[in-house]
Amino acid sequence: MRPSLSAALRLTTLTIAVLAIGVTGCGESKQIPVSGKILLDGKPITVEKGQSASVNFYGGEGKAFGIGEVKENGEYTASSNNKPGLPAGTYKVTVTYSKPKDSKDPYSVPVRLINEKFTSAEFTELKIEVKDNAPPDSYDLKVTK
Repeated sequence: MRPSLSAALRLTTLTIAVLAIGVTGCGESKQIPVSGKILLDGKPITVEKGQSASVNFYGGEGKAFGIGEVKENGEYTASSNNKPGLPAGTYKVTVTYSKPKDSKDPYSVPVRLINEKFTSAEFTELKIEVKDNAPPDSYDLKVTK
Protein backbone atom coordinates (compact mmCIF):
# COMPACT_ATOMS: atom_id res chain seq x y z
CA MET A 1 0.00 0.00 0.00
CA ARG A 2 1.42 3.38 -1.02
CA PRO A 3 1.25 6.34 1.38
CA SER A 4 -1.18 9.05 0.35
CA LEU A 5 0.07 12.22 -1.28
CA SER A 6 -0.83 14.30 1.80
CA ALA A 7 1.13 11.94 4.09
CA ALA A 8 4.16 12.19 1.79
CA LEU A 9 3.82 15.98 1.74
CA ARG A 10 3.67 16.13 5.54
CA LEU A 11 6.76 13.91 5.81
CA THR A 12 8.65 16.12 3.33
CA THR A 13 7.63 19.31 5.20
CA LEU A 14 8.70 17.79 8.52
CA THR A 15 12.06 16.73 7.08
CA ILE A 16 12.71 20.22 5.70
CA ALA A 17 11.78 21.81 9.05
CA VAL A 18 14.13 19.48 10.97
CA LEU A 19 16.96 20.20 8.55
CA ALA A 20 16.36 23.96 8.76
CA ILE A 21 16.53 23.88 12.55
CA GLY A 22 19.70 21.81 12.41
CA VAL A 23 21.37 24.24 10.01
CA THR A 24 20.28 27.50 11.64
CA GLY A 25 20.13 26.46 15.28
CA CYS A 26 17.10 27.04 17.45
CA GLY A 27 16.87 30.77 16.90
CA GLU A 28 19.84 31.53 19.11
CA SER A 29 21.84 34.53 17.93
CA LYS A 30 24.96 36.16 19.27
CA GLN A 31 24.34 38.95 21.77
CA ILE A 32 26.54 41.99 21.08
CA PRO A 33 27.22 44.32 24.03
CA VAL A 34 25.28 47.59 23.70
CA SER A 35 25.77 50.50 26.08
CA GLY A 36 25.80 54.25 25.78
CA LYS A 37 24.55 57.52 27.24
CA ILE A 38 21.31 59.41 26.92
CA LEU A 39 22.26 62.95 25.89
CA LEU A 40 19.69 65.70 26.41
CA ASP A 41 20.64 68.72 24.31
CA GLY A 42 24.20 67.36 24.14
CA LYS A 43 24.66 66.66 27.87
CA PRO A 44 24.18 63.36 29.73
CA ILE A 45 20.90 63.22 31.62
CA THR A 46 20.96 62.93 35.39
CA VAL A 47 18.33 60.64 36.87
CA GLU A 48 17.65 62.19 40.26
CA LYS A 49 15.65 60.74 43.12
CA GLY A 50 12.02 60.34 42.06
CA GLN A 51 12.80 60.56 38.34
CA SER A 52 12.79 57.60 35.99
CA ALA A 53 14.38 56.81 32.64
CA SER A 54 14.23 53.81 30.33
CA VAL A 55 15.30 52.75 26.86
CA ASN A 56 13.49 50.28 24.58
CA PHE A 57 14.72 48.72 21.34
CA TYR A 58 12.36 47.68 18.54
CA GLY A 59 13.25 45.23 15.78
CA GLY A 60 12.03 45.09 12.20
CA GLU A 61 8.39 44.30 12.94
CA GLY A 62 8.10 47.12 15.47
CA LYS A 63 7.95 44.71 18.39
CA ALA A 64 9.83 45.50 21.58
CA PHE A 65 12.98 43.45 21.46
CA GLY A 66 15.28 44.78 24.15
CA ILE A 67 15.42 47.10 27.11
CA GLY A 68 18.05 49.39 28.56
CA GLU A 69 18.67 49.86 32.24
CA VAL A 70 19.47 53.54 32.84
CA LYS A 71 21.81 54.55 35.66
CA GLU A 72 21.78 57.86 37.59
CA ASN A 73 24.45 59.33 35.28
CA GLY A 74 22.40 58.65 32.13
CA GLU A 75 24.41 55.62 31.02
CA TYR A 76 22.47 52.57 29.91
CA THR A 77 23.18 48.93 29.14
CA ALA A 78 20.87 46.96 26.84
CA SER A 79 19.66 43.41 27.23
CA SER A 80 17.27 41.04 25.48
CA ASN A 81 16.02 37.54 26.21
CA ASN A 82 17.32 37.96 29.78
CA LYS A 83 20.90 38.24 28.47
CA PRO A 84 23.16 41.28 28.16
CA GLY A 85 23.40 42.80 24.68
CA LEU A 86 21.31 42.63 21.51
CA PRO A 87 21.59 40.54 18.35
CA ALA A 88 23.15 42.33 15.37
CA GLY A 89 20.73 44.46 13.39
CA THR A 90 19.02 47.82 13.13
CA TYR A 91 16.72 48.97 15.91
CA LYS A 92 14.35 51.87 16.46
CA VAL A 93 14.88 53.23 19.96
CA THR A 94 12.53 54.95 22.38
CA VAL A 95 13.55 56.80 25.50
CA THR A 96 11.44 57.83 28.47
CA TYR A 97 12.67 60.34 31.03
CA SER A 98 10.19 61.76 33.50
CA LYS A 99 9.52 62.98 37.02
CA PRO A 100 6.34 63.04 39.13
CA LYS A 101 4.23 66.19 38.72
CA ASP A 102 4.09 66.48 42.52
CA SER A 103 7.56 65.91 43.97
CA LYS A 104 5.99 64.93 47.33
CA ASP A 105 3.88 62.21 45.70
CA PRO A 106 5.97 59.75 43.62
CA TYR A 107 2.72 58.23 42.27
CA SER A 108 1.43 61.50 40.81
CA VAL A 109 1.09 61.92 37.06
CA PRO A 110 4.53 61.83 35.40
CA VAL A 111 5.85 64.88 33.55
CA ARG A 112 8.04 64.19 30.49
CA LEU A 113 11.48 65.75 30.57
CA ILE A 114 12.15 65.09 26.86
CA ASN A 115 10.24 65.63 23.62
CA GLU A 116 7.28 63.26 23.28
CA LYS A 117 8.42 61.97 19.87
CA PHE A 118 11.27 60.04 21.50
CA THR A 119 8.82 58.05 23.65
CA SER A 120 6.89 56.46 20.76
CA ALA A 121 8.12 53.66 18.49
CA GLU A 122 5.94 55.16 15.76
CA PHE A 123 7.50 58.65 15.86
CA THR A 124 11.01 58.25 17.25
CA GLU A 125 13.90 59.35 15.08
CA LEU A 126 16.38 57.34 17.11
CA LYS A 127 17.96 54.31 15.42
CA ILE A 128 21.03 52.27 16.13
CA GLU A 129 22.80 49.58 14.17
CA VAL A 130 24.16 46.90 16.47
CA LYS A 131 27.31 45.32 15.07
CA ASP A 132 30.58 43.81 16.21
CA ASN A 133 33.38 46.28 16.97
CA ALA A 134 31.18 49.39 16.85
CA PRO A 135 33.14 52.61 17.48
CA PRO A 136 32.89 54.29 20.91
CA ASP A 137 29.76 56.39 21.39
CA SER A 138 27.94 54.51 18.58
CA TYR A 139 25.06 53.81 20.89
CA ASP A 140 24.71 57.24 22.52
CA LEU A 141 21.13 58.49 22.19
CA LYS A 142 20.61 62.20 21.45
CA VAL A 143 17.27 63.62 22.59
CA THR A 144 15.85 67.13 22.97
CA LYS A 145 13.24 68.82 25.18
